[in-house]
Amino acid sequence: MARTLRTVFDEANRRFAARDFVGALKIYRMLLETAQAGAGTDVDVRLRIGDTLLALGEEAGARRVHAAVATQSIRAGLPLYGIVAIKILEQVKVDVAPAVEALAEMYAEGSERIGKGARPALLDLDLPLREDVSLDLPIAAPALIEQCIQAAGGQDPRAKYPEKVPPIPLFSLLAPDTFMDVIRLVRLRRVADGTFVVREGEIGESFFVIARGTVRVTQHDVLGKERELALLGDGSVFGEMALISNSPRTATVISAGSVDLLEFNRDALTAASEQIIDIATALDRFTRDRLVQNILATNPLFRPFDRAQRLELLRRFSAHEVTPGTVIVREGQEGKGLYLILTGEVDVTKVDGQEKVLLATLKAGECFGEISLVKRSPTTATVTSARHTTVLFLPRDAFAKLVEALPELATYFRELTEERLMDTRLVLDRSDEEDDRSLADVRHIF
Repeated sequence: MARTLRTVFDEANRRFAARDFVGALKIYRMLLETAQAGAGTDVDVRLRIGDTLLALGEEAGARRVHAAVATQSIRAGLPLYGIVAIKILEQVKVDVAPAVEALAEMYAEGSERIGKGARPALLDLDLPLREDVSLDLPIAAPALIEQCIQAAGGQDPRAKYPEKVPPIPLFSLLAPDTFMDVIRLVRLRRVADGTFVVREGEIGESFFVIARGTVRVTQHDVLGKERELALLGDGSVFGEMALISNSPRTATVISAGSVDLLEFNRDALTAASEQIIDIATALDRFTRDRLVQNILATNPLFRPFDRAQRLELLRRFSAHEVTPGTVIVREGQEGKGLYLILTGEVDVTKVDGQEKVLLATLKAGECFGEISLVKRSPTTATVTSARHTTVLFLPRDAFAKLVEALPELATYFRELTEERLMDTRLVLDRSDEEDDRSLADVRHIF
């Protein structure tokens, strides 16, 4: 099987993890030569060289390399790598204020440099490795170290920096002063392969931005079986919903390889009392935008439309904030329209005799209110917010026009209605059986 740059990069990382720093450095040096021959941007390899030099105690050389990574990454449109380098330099007592200012100038809210710009491609690790290349350069450690400092500690003469750079997720929603404060308070968390970053069911105290690497997102289904939901890479944000809502994590996140994370801790954010409103506003805006995009991409209501049509349909919905315990839909009343849950949870209950039975708990991305609209009958259940919830509301007249114009949607809502009515019957039958058993137990006692 032919070797690729990925296999040797993985080998270098394995050597680093095993504390064979010289062995790792030899491979990183070879990869740097490959990148500088025109195979892609080398900031990731330079970052690993800086880390290895630091592990070898070559602090001065490591500072030089990490400073070069910060400068090149910021200018090239790879700012998350720059933030990683800045946080490492901060840990070794280097004054990073100029780099933070340069970062804010280019990437904070209002920057004229932000626009539609293509990020430079990183080194293509799927390229084949030449058969004659050895992973163990015949060179003594002192000479190897000096070569790496010289090669990785200067600016790439081939680099061409873009006129416009893409925004940084969340960060670019912040004004320059707040942006710089956030860079100072954010924590760099570097994790090895297979590390559990967050666990399903825990209360969230942090949220994360992936600066470098990949994580796996998993979740247990109703039968307790674990399933993989997604792989997230550079620039992805996770954990913010649990932090905002102070609710348990809904999924587990595990590192796939070594990963650099930017961690926003609740205590650190609270300590930045003067900026907390700006940060919270930006986080809320970012989270809402992402949730809206998720709903547009995944909810069957929007499936028949292209992107422009989806956005136009979404504009017909009005957003409403609902406090915990608020009755949104009351059983037996006329249905007012269709509801989509943007954030939060609602409980669906129904009165059965003298008992109130919980039929379901609906979460973000799910809809309710469709049964009374499809059946043209009074509402069949009560819907109450289980915690702070944001719902999107489409009035019944708009809903009627929508399903009349699109048979596909009419079919979807009819099937959803029948499925939910069947689920209701099953839940109520189960509840009646439990009541009968309880009554039989009482009779047995007496």
